[in-house]
Amino acid sequence: MILLNKREKNLLDMMCKANSVKDAVYFIRQSQDPKVKDETLTEDIAYQMLARIRDKYLDARQFINVILNYRRRSSLLRKRLTPKVPLEEEEEEEEEL
Repeated sequence: MILLNKREKNLLDMMCKANSVKDAVYFIRQSQDPKVKDETLTEDIAYQMLARIRDKYLDARQFINVILNYRRRSSLLRKRLTPKVPLEEEEEEEEEL
C-alpha cells in the first residue's frame, strides 16, 4: 500500500528544511538532484498536494479509530487485530520510555 507518492514525499522532505511552502517549492524547482527536481511544481499545486495529504491523514485516523474501538469491545478481536511485534522491537520501545 502506497500512502504517499514520490512527489508528495519530496514536498514534505523539502518543507522540513524550508521556512515556508514557497521556499520549499523554490528549492524543489532549483534542485540539482534529478530525483527531487520538479519544474512543473507551483505554490498552488503544493497547497493542493498538502490538502490531499491532510485528507489522507484524516481517513487513516478514522480507520485507526474504528479498529481501536472494535479492539476495546472484544477480547477476541483484541488478540486477532494486535500486530505481532518482534521481541527486539519491544525491548527497544521499553528502553525509550
